[in-house]
Amino acid sequence: MERRTFRKKLLLLSFLSLAHFFYACSEKEEVEPATEPGGGIIDPPAGEPSSGAPNGLYPVACACNIGVLDWTSDNLDIYRSEAADWSLPAAKVWSFKPSTSIPGGNWTATESAAPGWDNPTDMKMRLNSILGPDIEWIAAVGGETALITNASKVKKWSTNIGSGQNPQSIEILGNGNVAVAAAGGNWVKVFATRNNTSATYPLYNAHSVLWDETNGRLWATGQLTSGGPWSIVAFTVGTGSAPALELDASRTFTTDQTLLRHLSPVVGQPDKFWVSAAEGVFFYNKVTKTLSPHDGKVFNKPGVTGTSNQPSGEIIQVEGNSKVNVFGTHAEGTGVLITSHLLAGNIYKAVPLNPNYEYRKYYGIATFNVRVAVDGGNKAWSVRRPLVRDLIRKYDFDIWGSQEANGNQITHLANDLPEYNKIGTGRDDDGTGPGTSEHSALFYKKQRFAALASGQFWLAPGAPTTKPANKPWGTSFYRIATFARLRDRYTGEIFWVFNAHFDHASENARVNSANLMLAQIAEKAGNEPAILLGDLNAGQNQDPYLILHNSALLSDAYQVVPAAKRYAPARGTTNGFDLNNTGNRRIDHIMPTATWQVYSHNVLTDAPNSILPSDHYPVLVEMKLP
Repeated sequence: MERRTFRKKLLLLSFLSLAHFFYACSEKEEVEPATEPGGGIIDPPAGEPSSGAPNGLYPVACACNIGVLDWTSDNLDIYRSEAADWSLPAAKVWSFKPSTSIPGGNWTATESAAPGWDNPTDMKMRLNSILGPDIEWIAAVGGETALITNASKVKKWSTNIGSGQNPQSIEILGNGNVAVAAAGGNWVKVFATRNNTSATYPLYNAHSVLWDETNGRLWATGQLTSGGPWSIVAFTVGTGSAPALELDASRTFTTDQTLLRHLSPVVGQPDKFWVSAAEGVFFYNKVTKTLSPHDGKVFNKPGVTGTSNQPSGEIIQVEGNSKVNVFGTHAEGTGVLITSHLLAGNIYKAVPLNPNYEYRKYYGIATFNVRVAVDGGNKAWSVRRPLVRDLIRKYDFDIWGSQEANGNQITHLANDLPEYNKIGTGRDDDGTGPGTSEHSALFYKKQRFAALASGQFWLAPGAPTTKPANKPWGTSFYRIATFARLRDRYTGEIFWVFNAHFDHASENARVNSANLMLAQIAEKAGNEPAILLGDLNAGQNQDPYLILHNSALLSDAYQVVPAAKRYAPARGTTNGFDLNNTGNRRIDHIMPTATWQVYSHNVLTDAPNSILPSDHYPVLVEMKLP
């Protein structure tokens, strides 16, 4: 598709909400044979600028909303990824273009119409706490560079890059500056958002820019000489107050392919980019510096304007300027068309709005006592249910354990969160079916992980796999633990996860349960990495906790992680549905074996509209294997 040559500016938008993640795939899980674990994921290099994403979250397997660039309306439109019919009003969650009619928006007539705003060609959503903590920023090519709020759409900051530059791509760097690739201007430029300085590097037909958080590099596509071959290049970018562009020649790759329009990350493969070129869709390996065609014949077509992964692994692509296709595939798969969305406009590109520069470097492991459904008013499960769902999606748990949820609640959670597979049965049931009583269930991302083994046992002498005849150790209720041996489909890593809910009344039962969990984890996991999740009904100074934390097998993630990576460190994990509860007793714990490297510990205190999702705060720990 040819671009018109006209004066363009840039748009930078801020979203104050973080709950923009939805999922639309319900692939069934398969149990895979065990394989040897692969390598871990590299940490960001020391000294490089970091985006400072809130709590360090880098989603792996959510499904983000999809941004659509419409050349008929000149709108930036955002659609729910899980919506079956995008023609329905509810499917579109946001739409924007500059307008003088926006109350207090400060948009001028020049900025609001062509050529000031015309034919948007790229948009990205990013988390960047340097620009603003807990804010999602959208960058889009097609008009003024501006900071605006989602609700008011008021322009906060802008710059004009000049006429005839034909910018094709935009990115927010880890240091908070903005990078632009302009095909008409034949350059890549970095604009400082703190002052009026900028840096420019000549790159003919520059078409794509993408920030690489791991390596601290800005990648771009274009031609290093006029009429020369196309290249994938990398730059260092200077600092936030002093932008600079210096070519990293050691990473430059030149190819016979032409018109390299679009770069985007490949889910689960941090060394690879998608490359959409005139000849088709390719993988670029930035370590081996090789470009190879994707074997997905369904979507590997010439002239594609952009190919991107959903973090869940699905592939998003535009066909014929009016159809947004969603392909279900793993990155090396053949690609199967899941659905198509036919839109009325002239669609140049559709991109998943993943707010993170890359896919999560760490697993997001959580424990969440969701509170049994026995309350009324704002504590009723019917009120809390969507809040629980939204919180899990907002923080994009990879694996999480529930406590207190009964069979109906577990069914609701499974229906509300189809991206997860569930393991576990009710504690008062016979262990052969899903059950109706309270579960200590495990949920894991079905496209990321395969369950190689799973089961449950009761917290009772001998760890029976069916309900014992009598409640042991003076417990008030039967108590149960659930476990799974998981394989990461992308890295090959294998590890165990255990989830339990200790008795609330009997200290003797809690002590015995702690010793039983240590024995079961050692017996089942052996030398493989393992994690214990759960509501242990024991604070950090009580014997059941100390038995586990001081053992040779497990350590509390809170104690392992540096103090600077503890978020809400003074908060306990229970709230009693009281927003003013400031206790510091932690009874919900995540305890990994020594192999794990723990990045952050997070007590998630979200309360939308002052309504708490549960009487416990969920705990989220980010960790990885070396």
